[in-house]
Amino acid sequence: MDAQKIAKAVFADAVEQGVKKYVKMLQDTTEKTFKKQYPNVGIPTLKYQKGRRYYKVVREEASGAGKSVVAFVDKETGDIYKAANWKAPAKHSRGNVLDTTTWRHHTWHGPYYLK
Repeated sequence: MDAQKIAKAVFADAVEQGVKKYVKMLQDTTEKTFKKQYPNVGIPTLKYQKGRRYYKVVREEASGAGKSVVAFVDKETGDIYKAANWKAPAKHSRGNVLDTTTWRHHTWHGPYYLK
């Protein structure tokens, strides 16, 4: 295996680890918000799904009533995108999973809109 393939594999692993940390942060925020503001409602679960080009961060309602996409993460760059719909991200990056300082405007609803 040449050095370029190794570097690409290491970066891909770093992005996936970043996605796991990002989803954990969103889950922790969700739990904190629901316990304080919605104590009688089940807490949604956040998970990620690995796609061909993106990781899809999905929120599943505790009742099992539905799922929604919270964000997409580009597998090659780690950039976080707001969801345009179930299958595609919006156009502009809202942060990066490798830079936790860019997460400050991300909630259980997903990344904020650009201003």
